[in-house]
Amino acid sequence: MNEVVPDNTAVSYVTALESIFSQRGVPQYIYSDNARTFRLGHDIINSNIEAHQPSSQLVKLLADKSVNFRYITPLSPWQGGVYERIVGITKKQLRKEIGRATLTFFQLHSVIKRVEGIINSRPLTRSSKESNDVPTIRPIDFLLPAVLLEVPNAAYNGEDINPFQPPTVNQTEAETRQHLQKLDQVLAKIWSTWASSYLLMQRENAERNERFSRVPPKVGQIVLVSTEKVTRPYWPLGRIVKVNGKPGQIRTVEVLFEGAVKARAVNQLIPLEIDPDYEQVNEAETPIQQVVEKTYKPPGVPKVPHLKALPQIQNSSSNDSRQHSTVKETQPVTRRMPDRAAKRPGISYAEQSDSE
Repeated sequence: MNEVVPDNTAVSYVTALESIFSQRGVPQYIYSDNARTFRLGHDIINSNIEAHQPSSQLVKLLADKSVNFRYITPLSPWQGGVYERIVGITKKQLRKEIGRATLTFFQLHSVIKRVEGIINSRPLTRSSKESNDVPTIRPIDFLLPAVLLEVPNAAYNGEDINPFQPPTVNQTEAETRQHLQKLDQVLAKIWSTWASSYLLMQRENAERNERFSRVPPKVGQIVLVSTEKVTRPYWPLGRIVKVNGKPGQIRTVEVLFEGAVKARAVNQLIPLEIDPDYEQVNEAETPIQQVVEKTYKPPGVPKVPHLKALPQIQNSSSNDSRQHSTVKETQPVTRRMPDRAAKRPGISYAEQSDSE
């Protein structure tokens, strides 16, 4: 849920949280980063809950339902996970599409709320109760099942209004529809860019899930079909009905979507955020893993002769004729030098060697 605030103060933050609580209820956990505004607002909310004393029963109830604030590690925004990525993509596209355009606070609030509807209507996973259709579960379905979050604007059909065309309605309705058209144009650009970034994020996550390869497509799997120029807010969902290719070499699949079976490349299919069959696929061996395990051979161990096969060294310094088979690995074997003859007095070594 997105809430627009006029500034980055603790007062605005607490007011926005109270507005969210009145619409969605008081949560048990709130996850956030370590901004000072967030920490101060969290302390104020918890202190107000503890200090509120209209009755003893209500005090006990609020004490039991105190909001638990969970903070990520400082200077570690990547620990936020997928929700931080979605927030980052949304902010980036708002800056890119709106740019330096000046919107009133009410117009910005309207755009943010409609962007919230787009994010909450994205498909998460397929429904396990239905088998013939292509149903999906959206984030908004946990609060308002099967609710419609988009009202089509009859004045906006993707084309600009001709300013020279004579108006067929009164001036007030024309200005209202022109205002709605501008908001729809901004929102359509935001949705198009955000959707492409979101699908790219899902595809990258699917490719990094496995160490050897990504999860191969299977028959019956619900996927998002990458389609250009799709009309907002409909997401191209399909069910895989046939897989073409050998295991580990799948390049094309046949997908049932838009009332027909169409062939699509594997790189045009994006798995849902939550796939109930994903854990089963991970537990089972993929064909590529089986091939790797069969063809992989560990490096050979060098054959070293056993110590008994080595030549035995006789100890010459001992009078015992026994032979020892112990090999001294720490002391290398060297050649023993003969004893040097003592020099006789009065003659040189050369004369001594000649006389000998």
